[in-house]
Amino acid sequence: MQTFVALFVNKIIVEMQLNNVFDHFFDALKQNNEQDLLQYLDTNYVYNDPLYGLLYHSDARKRWKLWIQENKIKNIEIIEMIAYDHEYAMVHWKCDFYYPPTNKKVQLFIKSYFKIENNLITEQSDAYRLSTFIKAAYGLKGFLFGWIKFMQNRV
Repeated sequence: MQTFVALFVNKIIVEMQLNNVFDHFFDALKQNNEQDLLQYLDTNYVYNDPLYGLLYHSDARKRWKLWIQENKIKNIEIIEMIAYDHEYAMVHWKCDFYYPPTNKKVQLFIKSYFKIENNLITEQSDAYRLSTFIKAAYGLKGFLFGWIKFMQNRV
């Protein structure tokens, strides 16, 4: 019985720590505050997503700087957070923003998989449909050609 209680308490503590990291990370993103956001990324941070591919260290951190500077974020909403253990978690979130090259409103539903060490994000992998992003960002052209590899590579 004591083991069960200890595991339950430990799980709650881990979830609280992860919630704290994610609350600060997503609040900084929502407020377009790159300095606050970057302080939650480890110096060896690794990032992956369908649009940018795999980015390491300073390139991954530059990606967030650029994204915050270029995109006009209107809303971010955390839909669900699942802590798998003390290091790994998944956050399903929604982001509304304006894509600068076309100034069109884009709404993405993203599943982000995180690895957290010492209250810093060390790895992040975002999953979303690239064709959905292209359709929203480029309108009719994106709708007609967003699923084609040529169009995906142009973005």
